[in-house]
Amino acid sequence: MTEQKMISDVEKALGVDELETELYNSSGNKTEEENLSAAKIVKFSAGNRYYIKTGGRPTVSYNPIIDDLATTDSRHRGKELLFKYEEVDNGLFEQYVEFLKTKNTYLLNQVETLRKR
Repeated sequence: MTEQKMISDVEKALGVDELETELYNSSGNKTEEENLSAAKIVKFSAGNRYYIKTGGRPTVSYNPIIDDLATTDSRHRGKELLFKYEEVDNGLFEQYVEFLKTKNTYLLNQVETLRKR
């Protein structure tokens, strides 16, 4: 059983219903295509959860300037990375979406620094 499935089962047992999921693409815009999404908000009856795509190492966030979600190819780092969602707080999520919109790598550096803590 996957971690996401276990979380889903626990939430259902606690009566927490998923109401809606908002997906954001590599440009920071809302999208319907989950396989090309870089961030998402999952809305529950008990509140929201925020997720960003991350790579194989703890401090590597998806960077649309050099990473390709469609192929999970990351040649610049010398190996292929498989991106997965990691839950973050609202502030980190907002900063990451702002990075996606502006491509300002300073914002991405801040996100990755704060994720280390």
